[in-house]
Amino acid sequence: MQMKLSTDQISHALEGVVDSAHLEDEDQAADALARATFSLLAEPGDRFAGWLLFRHPAARVIEALQSDFDFKSLLDVEARDLLGSTFGDIEGLFASAKERWQPRLSFTAVESALEAARRLGARLILPADEVWPASMSLLGEGAPHCLWVRGDARVLSLTARSLSIVGSRLATSYGEYATTELVSTAVGQSLAIVSGGAYGIDAIAHRATLAIDGFTVAVLAGGIDRLYPAGNFEMLSKIAEQNLLLTEQPPGSSPTKWRFLQRNRLIAALGSATVVVEAGARSGALSTANHANQIGRPVGALPGRFDSPQSAGCHELIRGGRASLIATAQQAIDLAVGSEPELLSPFGDSLGPLEVRLLDALGLQPLGVERIAFKAGLTSSEMAIALGNLELRGLVRRSGAGWVKTGKVAGAN
Repeated sequence: MQMKLSTDQISHALEGVVDSAHLEDEDQAADALARATFSLLAEPGDRFAGWLLFRHPAARVIEALQSDFDFKSLLDVEARDLLGSTFGDIEGLFASAKERWQPRLSFTAVESALEAARRLGARLILPADEVWPASMSLLGEGAPHCLWVRGDARVLSLTARSLSIVGSRLATSYGEYATTELVSTAVGQSLAIVSGGAYGIDAIAHRATLAIDGFTVAVLAGGIDRLYPAGNFEMLSKIAEQNLLLTEQPPGSSPTKWRFLQRNRLIAALGSATVVVEAGARSGALSTANHANQIGRPVGALPGRFDSPQSAGCHELIRGGRASLIATAQQAIDLAVGSEPELLSPFGDSLGPLEVRLLDALGLQPLGVERIAFKAGLTSSEMAIALGNLELRGLVRRSGAGWVKTGKVAGAN
């Protein structure tokens, strides 16, 4: 990469890919190009890169990399002490970063990535942009340097109220049904759906959202021009047209195992909560749950049959206390929006012990209040409270001089 680029060179490279406001300010334009460059240099989750870019303008870090890798110029005494306490051997850290990054440092490569994005109608989203998800800050030094997106970038703002749904690529009919129910309930309550665009649960979540005109974000492990897996090409293309595809990898990047695992941290951060529908004991979906746990995002998991391999990972998450048990779609929504879980009454349908005892005392023939109180073991004041509550619920009614059950099932309102 050239030591210095002219303002015209930078603007030309970025034109049509970043917000025009960035091009009007020389420093912002230089930062945008430097962040795009770092998306090529550093692998996702590179905490040292994140540490540097969190504390210094990206353009300055690139300049230090070019000038004989003089990162020391970026560090005052306090920063050096902090870096040492965070990463350990500073000199070794610099040497390792140089070995990783310098071979990838090429302005031509950055230009090619930006041109590919321009042809696709893709955009480069930066932390300074209004649509940048605030939840990315949860990732700390592991936050992405920038985001490459295809579709309507405004959908990103909807992830402030969203549900990440992940699970096995080998979904069962139960997994398909459960995912569809989750999506239907979430979209019905104005939540966006985030997932990874993969086969199985991911694809079911995206397709179910599209089918009911909801909003969905697919987070990719490779470049925005690599719609992977190939079997989901049509679905991913539709998401790009109607919603949003997102990745931290520049165009041309291949999806690799490491990038899939790191992609999962973005899914965990974007979703207000993460729900694992089905996951085998070694499923990649468990990685998303672990990332969510690490950054303090709520995690839920659906139980399945005890002998189902596709639910083994979910059961382990629940058993280990790393996920809440999700028994209804509404519980998943409550996990995302912060509602307190409903306390279930041991007496069924939230009836108290007085009401249950009174109902037990009633039979087929009308009974007077004194006889009911005797059979239920209630005082007159307890009797009045319980009888009033049950009458309001429509569970008892007067019959002559006494009371009988209505035959209505509790909770069937």
